[in-house]
Amino acid sequence: MIDQHPHHVEGGSVSPVPPTEAASTRRAAGRPRDPGLERRVFEAAVALYEQHGWAGFNFDAVATRAGTGKAAIYRRWTSKEDLLAAALTDRTRGITEVDTGSLRADLELLAQRLLANYTAPNGLVSLRLFVEALHHPELAMSAFERLDAHLAESALIARRAVARGELSAHDAPTVMAAVSGGVLHLVLASRDRDELRRRRRSHARRLVELVLRSATASPVTSRQSPDEHGT
Repeated sequence: MIDQHPHHVEGGSVSPVPPTEAASTRRAAGRPRDPGLERRVFEAAVALYEQHGWAGFNFDAVATRAGTGKAAIYRRWTSKEDLLAAALTDRTRGITEVDTGSLRADLELLAQRLLANYTAPNGLVSLRLFVEALHHPELAMSAFERLDAHLAESALIARRAVARGELSAHDAPTVMAAVSGGVLHLVLASRDRDELRRRRRSHARRLVELVLRSATASPVTSRQSPDEHGT
C-alpha cells in the first residue's frame, strides 16, 4: 500500500508531515481569496436583475458579468434567491437608520438617502422585485422581508418623535408613509433624475416641510363627495 502522506527530511531520516500541516500548506499554495469578489458579484447581480428580471437571472450570467467562476459563487450562496436577497440588502443597508435627535432633521436625512438610492444606477431594482414577487412566490419572502425591515427602522424614527412630543402617535404612520411615498413619486415623475440627485437636499427639505405642515395643521372637516353618496 502506498503512503500518500507528505514527508519531510530531518537529520537524514524521512518522517511524515502531520495531515493538518499538509492541508495548511496546500491552502497556502492555492489561489488567494479575492477581497473584492463579493462587491463585484453584488453589483453584477443587481445590474443583471434590473435589466433582465428573474427570468434572466442565474449564476452563470452573474459570474460572467462579475468576472469570476460559477463555483466561487456557489461556495457563498446556495441559491439565486439567496444571492439576490443578499445583493439587494447590501445595496440598501443603513438607509433608514437615522437618529439626529430631531424629527424634521431625521425625515430630511431619510428623504435624501432614499432619493440618492433611487437615483443611483439600478436604483429602481427594488420596484422590479415587488412587481415580480406577485408572479414568482419564491421572491415574495425576500421582497416582504426587505419591506418589513424598512418599515421597522422607519417606525423607530416615528416612535422617538412621539416620545419627544414632536408628533402624535395617531399621525406617525401617515407621516412616515407620506415621506417615503413622496420620495418615490418624485423619482418616478422626474424626467431628469441626475438633476433630482444633485438637488436632493432641497427636494427633501420641501417634501418634509409639506408633510409636517399638514400633520400639524388644524383638522379640516371633511365633506362627502358625490361618489360617497352613491351618485
